[in-house]
Amino acid sequence: MRYIWSGNVRELQNVLERALMLAGGDRLNIVLPVQPQRSDELEHTIRFTPGRSLQEITDEVTQSLCEYVLRRSGGSRQGTARLLNMSRTALYRHMKRLRVTGDIETRNQVDERY
Repeated sequence: MRYIWSGNVRELQNVLERALMLAGGDRLNIVLPVQPQRSDELEHTIRFTPGRSLQEITDEVTQSLCEYVLRRSGGSRQGTARLLNMSRTALYRHMKRLRVTGDIETRNQVDERY
């Protein structure tokens, strides 16, 4: 919980892979702190369905986290990169690959999922 991610998706993938192996059921609840000094947290539930790859699950978590932090930072990509402790270039790569636009309409639609 205290570890600050460096933006390395392979490291996140390895942690998720270990968590999947150790999970006793068909659900894995992940609580990701957004800012260490605040109690505001993102909770994301992953549902395991046959045929989903680890990469698809990792992409889902990464996309949700990017969208959530974009909302929290008021749409500021620089603020989002700072909160995620990654470079803006790494954030832009993730956003482009996962089709995260960061516009207000997308952020409001994402709110309905939580």
